[in-house]
Amino acid sequence: MKIGGKIVCISTFVVDIEFITNIPNIKEALYCIYQNRYYWFEVCSHLSRTRVRTISMQSCFGLYRGLEIFRSHKELQITVGPESSGRVLNALNQSLDPWDIDPQELKSIYRSPPSLLSLKESYSMLHTGIKVIDFFAPYFKKLQKENQYLLELEKGVEKEQNYMIL
Repeated sequence: MKIGGKIVCISTFVVDIEFITNIPNIKEALYCIYQNRYYWFEVCSHLSRTRVRTISMQSCFGLYRGLEIFRSHKELQITVGPESSGRVLNALNQSLDPWDIDPQELKSIYRSPPSLLSLKESYSMLHTGIKVIDFFAPYFKKLQKENQYLLELEKGVEKEQNYMIL
């Protein structure tokens, strides 16, 4: 591990770090090891040619000026895929529920979202029958492709009901 920089100033969760050469990019993850525990920081701005301002991902209690900081050369990453489905994870990819997680595929937390055209589900308004709720705060239900036929049937029934009312 090559030393990247040293802590210059700590103010609650904001930590200023000074580097001798090659300051890290914005959104890059930095870390330090203090009392056998990893502390993670994320670069949020460049203050000068040698100094960056970071945000700590944990409490900075016990950290001090002059502590050595290491570069990870990548952004914060989180597990994606079926193994993370239904799990509670924090921004550092640590499991907050009692079971460990085995990361198969990691992706940056800053990756761009999928395009709307690639999404397969569609949404339909759920008619509660209470006019005030349907008008001011409508509920939407998610439809799978198998339910498209049922949606078309429901539309047909609603049209018949509207004609009967008129």
